[in-house]
Amino acid sequence: LGVRCEEPFIDKMAVRHRERDSDVWQDDVVEFMVMPCPRDVGLYVQFCVNPAGALLDGALAGPAARLERGYDSGAEVKAQVGAGEWSVEMRVPLAGLPVQSWQGPWYFHVARSRRAVSQSLTSLQTPVSGFHDLGAYAELTGIEALGLPFGLSGFSLGALMYGGNACSFAVTGDRSRLTGAEIHIGGQTRQVFDAPALAIQTGTVRLPFTLVPGDQDQALRVRLLEGARVVQERSAVLSGLPVDLLGAPSAPVFYLSPQAAVELEIPVHVQAGDGASLRLVWEARDEAGAVVGDGETTTPGRSVRLRLYWPRWRPGSYRLAMVLRRGDAELARREVPLRLVLNPWEEMR
Repeated sequence: LGVRCEEPFIDKMAVRHRERDSDVWQDDVVEFMVMPCPRDVGLYVQFCVNPAGALLDGALAGPAARLERGYDSGAEVKAQVGAGEWSVEMRVPLAGLPVQSWQGPWYFHVARSRRAVSQSLTSLQTPVSGFHDLGAYAELTGIEALGLPFGLSGFSLGALMYGGNACSFAVTGDRSRLTGAEIHIGGQTRQVFDAPALAIQTGTVRLPFTLVPGDQDQALRVRLLEGARVVQERSAVLSGLPVDLLGAPSAPVFYLSPQAAVELEIPVHVQAGDGASLRLVWEARDEAGAVVGDGETTTPGRSVRLRLYWPRWRPGSYRLAMVLRRGDAELARREVPLRLVLNPWEEMR
């Protein structure tokens, strides 16, 4: 893609952002949207480039969806500022686009936001209600000439947690030409699937992988291959993973009632997977160090509930020690303060 922007006030352009995936759209900017799927699916990629060559690329599941900045298109960008104009050239690998319509048509849009004097918007097709007016996107034909063997629909990484995970998708096009798959995390190969492993799956394809502590903020890449050729690559940044496998109760103070148990919900940021179940072993001690309660409970992940019954507890301060295990292996341990009060006003007296 090449775009040349006439600009008589070069020295007044807004160029505040220079980092990748920063809020480049707030500057003088060229925007390019490409939708490699049916229009009613509405999955598209937004590219924003300013005169400094800073790029923001993100995927959207619709015009009202949140921009997924963890998406990485692999685009190469160059920008140049000259006398009375600035220009952008961008090269986007096909494998970096979320292709579903492997034979087309696709849809695209080119737009410019100019802020040198006052903000003005221009676009490939005008008038439009905004840069995300999918109905105004132009049709891009000739996609079959690219020779894409297949596309993907319904691609999902699921709810990413530590432990066992899986990405899933359906193949559009010639499924027999999907001969391999790889999952990379932090630049290292985590899982490889050969042609026989893929061929035995019917319908939705499921690729399992494991996340471990240390994967936080790493790049996750799923590569789908025909031979040695990367046909599709989907990516995300694992920024949502928590630091600790075992969380703390939502509050340190709970109301103790003779008529009901005190219920604590403990976040567990790991999934049990297909192996041994997760067990939370816990023990509580009072201010004198005496054990006043202990127990063990299983959980499939996400959270575990502990119930403290009145006969064994009295108002006061405690230390709750917890150990998370899978089989005989210890995954995490944590100790947190806990205070039980007889009524909501006790702390004020």
